[in-house]
Amino acid sequence: MSTSRPLFVRAAALTAGALAALALSEIILRPIEARRAKKVSGGSLSLLMPNPRGSGSYRLKPDLNETAEVEGRTIAIRTNRFGMRWRDVDKKKRPGVKRLAVFGDSFAFGCWSNSIEESFTGIVDRELAPGGIEVLNFGAGGYGVADEELLLEEEVLGFEPDAVLIVMFNGNDFRDTYLGLDRESLVNGAAILNEAALKAKVPPRFLVKGRPPLVPLAPERWWERAFRHLALFRMAAPLFDLDSPWIDFAQNRDFRSYGFWSSSPYPDVAIEARDATLAALDRIHERLLGLGIGLYVAAIPTSEQVYAVKMTGPGYDLSLPQRFVAAHAAAHGIPFLDLLPALRDFARASGWRPYLRRDTHLNNRGHALVGLTLARWLREQSPPPTGIE
Repeated sequence: MSTSRPLFVRAAALTAGALAALALSEIILRPIEARRAKKVSGGSLSLLMPNPRGSGSYRLKPDLNETAEVEGRTIAIRTNRFGMRWRDVDKKKRPGVKRLAVFGDSFAFGCWSNSIEESFTGIVDRELAPGGIEVLNFGAGGYGVADEELLLEEEVLGFEPDAVLIVMFNGNDFRDTYLGLDRESLVNGAAILNEAALKAKVPPRFLVKGRPPLVPLAPERWWERAFRHLALFRMAAPLFDLDSPWIDFAQNRDFRSYGFWSSSPYPDVAIEARDATLAALDRIHERLLGLGIGLYVAAIPTSEQVYAVKMTGPGYDLSLPQRFVAAHAAAHGIPFLDLLPALRDFARASGWRPYLRRDTHLNNRGHALVGLTLARWLREQSPPPTGIE
């Protein structure tokens, strides 16, 4: 008895100490976790300037040399003399080389791969280079199809492209195109959505405050269910990929939200925005056809579309945005690639996330998957559209 009692006392003391340490860690970590959740990836970057031609939209500043801090990584952001986040190029292409001009928003811009070479545009460039194809990156954060139409006419045709790839984002391209070229104000080199532009075109019932929560799928393993309430576990889980990204999607009636574009049935204002976007796409297609330049279109899904447990539910159908573009592209002979199946299959099969945890953009894995998928798809077009082979 004299031996067992001290052992019991020591065990009790150790248990009490562990519980006290756990309680202390929760007190310390919960406010840290809250601050991290509010932090926006990329920080405040002064990247943009008014369109020097004065015709609307905006441009990336030339000769930038900035850095962004994104989830513990420092990312270099440099632009060339033409305001492209790309290596230095000449406007006149080299003999025997064909050029593919890539358009898009912040995804094509390269948010947030470790480098532009590791972005999906950089990977497409690397994969197509052996075939004598040079890729030019004209991606700019916040762009819609109308911005890309203007950029094509004012700048990109001067680079003698043989083909154009427009990479649309299902989360806001309909919105940004519909609101027009002056929908955003530039504040310290960043684009801020103009509330007046919203109120002028969007009914008040679709400018609701807040959004429904996207509920994480309950984990199947008992210990995850038990420990997910602890800040210590939630902060440590990403280091070991213990946290599941899968969610129960809910209908969202806010025009500004990514989830709005999966509303079913489509609201009238969504139909107007969709049609304005497809009309802009048509104008680009007709312009390029007249010049003998090929057009490709691809669609990148939102992380919500990739991680949702169910593709359809009350008031939503997650396939709608890209399905509209796919049908339109097929009717007009435009090669179209929906990247949702590739990203969704990857997430399910591998258990790895293709998107950042606290940001809407692709991580390095996602960029690699999208880049390789795009490059393979471009090579497989048979017969290829005018311009690129």
